[in-house]
Amino acid sequence: MERTLTTVPYGSGHLAALDYGGTGPDVLLVPTLGSCAPAWDVVAQRVDGRCRLVALDPPGHAQSSTDPSDASDAWRSIIAAVGALGLERPVLVGHDHAASFVAQAALADPELAAAVIAVGGSLARGQSDVEEIVDLIMVPEVADGLRRRFSFGAVARDPDELERLVAAVITQCDADLLTLDNGGAEREVRHSLLRLPDGTHMRRPRVEAIQEYARITTDHPLFPDNRLARGLRVPTWLVQLSDGDDTRFAANERTLARSSEYLHLVQLTAGQWPMYSAADELAELIVEVAVGVSAIRVGGGGPAR
Repeated sequence: MERTLTTVPYGSGHLAALDYGGTGPDVLLVPTLGSCAPAWDVVAQRVDGRCRLVALDPPGHAQSSTDPSDASDAWRSIIAAVGALGLERPVLVGHDHAASFVAQAALADPELAAAVIAVGGSLARGQSDVEEIVDLIMVPEVADGLRRRFSFGAVARDPDELERLVAAVITQCDADLLTLDNGGAEREVRHSLLRLPDGTHMRRPRVEAIQEYARITTDHPLFPDNRLARGLRVPTWLVQLSDGDDTRFAANERTLARSSEYLHLVQLTAGQWPMYSAADELAELIVEVAVGVSAIRVGGGGPAR
């Protein structure tokens, strides 16, 4: 599978993205916090050129050199990437925390997206659920734990150190409950190592970058709880996973899907990383949604059902 690493100016540096090519409707794929663009490699392979796919490294992650300054970079970077990459009203696909990012972008710019696909239960979280996550990531002991578990922010000073770091992170990811069914650890780990001007390589994101995404107050109109989904005015698919942490929000997702004509619930037999464990099904959903909303845009009509 061919893909091209491309960069576009953003903030004091650049955003990086993997362009998988393809014809047909445009689709922008956004990985969750701590992950990076190659998380979508297997899905892109299954899509097999039926859509034009681009996967983004969020600010502070992997090959995107710009660090986030606050939570607004979650959606401002997506809006900037869509414009700079020449994507025409793409379907925005976000996994886990990035489900909120793509919803925020679609709300911040109502003309940006043709549709949203939210993979995992993030959009079903209530305010208190999100506040708990925000508070937790700011606890120094939790931040230190993330550094130890995933080597976020670690620096390799020479090629030997680089290979040792890659091997160590792959071992950590393979053994960790948060990434246990992530079958693409080596691709993601190698992509996450940004070469710095002094020739060293840093494993990104740093925990401090992740914390910036949590700097948002509950009274912000784009606070990432279930109010986001209720405000969306583009067709939105809530992809409910059968396994993993988000299963505790399954009832919330069902309630949320009934609250708006724009929201549709899809159930997927998969764990925390469906891009690996259910790549075929997720790829078919992306193609079906992208082609469907593209046809509606050309032919006219209301929300897709």
